[in-house]
Amino acid sequence: MLKPFSKFVSLSKSPEKSHNLPYYKVLFLISALVSLLILPTAANAAVLGKKQTKHISAFAAAPTTHFVPSLAAPSFGLRADFIGDNRKAKKSHDGFPVTITSGGYKETIYTKPDRILCLSASSTQMLYAIGAGKQVVGVDKYSTYPKNAPRTSFTGYETSAEDYLSLHPDLVILAFNESNMVAQLNALHIPVLVMPAASTIQSASIQMLQLGNATGHYQAAKEQVKELNTTLHAISARVGNRGKGVTYFIELSPSLYTATSATFIGSIFSLFKMKNVAGNVGHGSNYPQVNSSFLLKSNPDVVILADTVCCGQTPKSFAARPGYGILRAVKDHSVYGVNDSVASEWGPHTLVSMARYIANLLLRRKLKASLTIVKSPKRIPSLIAINGTYRSVFAAK
Repeated sequence: MLKPFSKFVSLSKSPEKSHNLPYYKVLFLISALVSLLILPTAANAAVLGKKQTKHISAFAAAPTTHFVPSLAAPSFGLRADFIGDNRKAKKSHDGFPVTITSGGYKETIYTKPDRILCLSASSTQMLYAIGAGKQVVGVDKYSTYPKNAPRTSFTGYETSAEDYLSLHPDLVILAFNESNMVAQLNALHIPVLVMPAASTIQSASIQMLQLGNATGHYQAAKEQVKELNTTLHAISARVGNRGKGVTYFIELSPSLYTATSATFIGSIFSLFKMKNVAGNVGHGSNYPQVNSSFLLKSNPDVVILADTVCCGQTPKSFAARPGYGILRAVKDHSVYGVNDSVASEWGPHTLVSMARYIANLLLRRKLKASLTIVKSPKRIPSLIAINGTYRSVFAAK
């Protein structure tokens, strides 16, 4: 039973004569105890309320977003930095949150996305390859594979992030940061990943692993990377040394922009030990421009035209250019037209399909090839005629 307060406090005017504590010291101790118990809680509540007000104001000022912070009453001990978009959540059973660094940007994805907007044809291929297709709500107009991908009219060159809000994305994937789109999406609190052009097959594989990590399909991504490497090795092994020393030139535009060996398309040719005549031509870029004198002097064995869609180039029009009739590739009918996408898409479907095409080209190299190219719809794999038989550039073999 608690003792009465009078037992602890003497009301005597001569406290020095009392064995009890002076009442003013007791009151001081009680006040200090109350301060220790109450003031931190009040301070925490004030800070928390201030942070909530800050988040509410930010969301009210911003356009419609995909995320509304929880305004539930805080419990004791709850840290203020757990509130809002910047909350530091612990890892859940599905592995989130995850932090991805790509294209010079760092992004933390707190929950598994289920409304992905992909504005990169290469990343679209990767998402469907790793089993994340069901989470995709939209892709850009250039994503032609797979055919059942939900294509939109978006190009990735939009100037306002608000154009994408109709799809309510919880993750946007870009190939480049056009119109400072990363900052715009960050302002809307929408996670965004930038997946720039891969320089090698290995860097393309790394991007697939990153997308697997970002979408909750990391294990499937690992399996796809392993399958990709196994498939490419098997294709190159089938050709043996038939490509060793064979020189090639890949044309990206009639003005003779090309790709060096230090690009993903160059790495595919390297699988067959082929030699890029522009391999040592950098000029500060892996996609340099050369001139006709350089090409005539290099005199490649094979020419690949990757400007059939953009610029309507064909093996026939290439051979008709001034002075080009003396080129070895023209004389041997080894000028081939392919869809432009082979030089701009590094997804697993394109990598494997192009490797198969090069393998077949090398295996048939001694056969006379027609210089006729059959035009196909934009961004759809072109057809070339070999010995009168039309064969898709990306036909599976």
